[in-house]
Amino acid sequence: MKTIGRIGSRLAGLEYSLGRVRTGDKLSLEREPGNPHDSNAIRVSCGESKIGYIERKDAAWIAPLLDAGLIGIKATPTVSGEHTGTPVELTVKTTCKGDTVIFSPNRDDSPQAVLHNSLLAVYLNIKSYSAETLKSVTQRLPYMSSGSGMLAETALIYRIILSTIQEMENRPVPSMGGRLREIFKEMNTGSAILCEGISIVPLFGKKDGGCSYVNCGDALDHNTLSVQELNESGVVSTLTATNKGDRPVFIIGGQGLKGAKQDRIVNVSIIIDIKMSVSVPVSCVEARRWQYSGDKAFRKTNLASPEIRFCLSETVNRNVKASKAYNSNQGKIWETVDKVAEDADVKSETACLNDVYDSYDKRLKDFSDKVRYPDKACGIAVFKGSSLVSVDFFQHPELMKANWDDIVRSVALGTVDAFSKQTKKPPVFDEGKSTSEIKKFLDGIAEAAAAPEKSPGRGRYIRSQSDKHEAGLLIDDDELVHLSAYKIKKG
Repeated sequence: MKTIGRIGSRLAGLEYSLGRVRTGDKLSLEREPGNPHDSNAIRVSCGESKIGYIERKDAAWIAPLLDAGLIGIKATPTVSGEHTGTPVELTVKTTCKGDTVIFSPNRDDSPQAVLHNSLLAVYLNIKSYSAETLKSVTQRLPYMSSGSGMLAETALIYRIILSTIQEMENRPVPSMGGRLREIFKEMNTGSAILCEGISIVPLFGKKDGGCSYVNCGDALDHNTLSVQELNESGVVSTLTATNKGDRPVFIIGGQGLKGAKQDRIVNVSIIIDIKMSVSVPVSCVEARRWQYSGDKAFRKTNLASPEIRFCLSETVNRNVKASKAYNSNQGKIWETVDKVAEDADVKSETACLNDVYDSYDKRLKDFSDKVRYPDKACGIAVFKGSSLVSVDFFQHPELMKANWDDIVRSVALGTVDAFSKQTKKPPVFDEGKSTSEIKKFLDGIAEAAAAPEKSPGRGRYIRSQSDKHEAGLLIDDDELVHLSAYKIKKG
């Protein structure tokens, strides 16, 4: 027999016995099918003493599984008590027969079978889900099972899922400052790549492979991710993204989405969980269009330019701090798009950021051709002269590789927009000092990291702000998925 999960239950009938249970006691369970009060009764004993019974609502589905020889159960009190309602933990084990019956899809087409198969799919992939997603699934159950009830094996799976949610939510949140320092301590810098006054320093971490996420570009290309207007009328600040695939989808903050009623950029890095739809906070980067011009679905386009990504980070962090909302300051975003276009000397009928990219397509391609992805790099630090400008860091090299060209094109556009505008020749890049400057910058981010907030998608968001930086971090299962950070220029 193998353990498949632990669930919480309660004892009943203790007031009718002389028994008392204590934390950690080993309790034995025995069926009493002839009990005149409940044919599903499961007697609980401690040694030779009868203690009471498993409460009736749980016995109703446990008893049929025991009678069929599908499961075995061990019970342990979680507190000492002598009254009805004393909590116990039930450790559930399956027999070989139980494995076959409980974990095989039900081939019936009844509502009970549909419910069982749906929950079974969740249970078999339970490690891939966050607590928030599991909770969302279970909250839909009243609608799924209305008028049909649950099979006993379905009830077992359901209760294990509920216990898993509780365990995940009760798991202590580690000190993120300390955890981030551990991650950054393992980071190493590679040889700088110099191009057009910009120096790109690749960053390398400890992780190598094992990435469970798929990047949004690949998901959109394979039609496992769809992004559309929130509804037919549309809402400027929100889109809806649906993951139809079997892996969580990662979208980097600042990612451009082209189409529908107007082009947008995603406000923060986000994970769209398996088989889930999420309302994605976005900002408009095409101020003078609000109508469909073709396909109603969005496709991936350019990452926002450095100055716009900084504006996103600054204004979103301010709103997260004030109201836990992931909105940007749309007025400032439009102003910044206009400034990028003006500095690049690009006219756009719809005030569209992508028109600026299109105007410099050859230059951006030449730049990115010179700055190729270094194998196994998981981060990128950008310097202008001797000054650090920004850092993007992923714990998984696969995500860095998937986003490398987009980040480099964004940086290249920054060589012609106001983000890198200069009145005098910048100091020469000093590779010897760059590593210590990056480490110092990251240490400041760890020091200022705020408490994690619920992300718009899967995982949690951490803002980090000081008079020297603006940063946003996405974590999932206590693992850093993405950091985007920008150094604040003095004056």
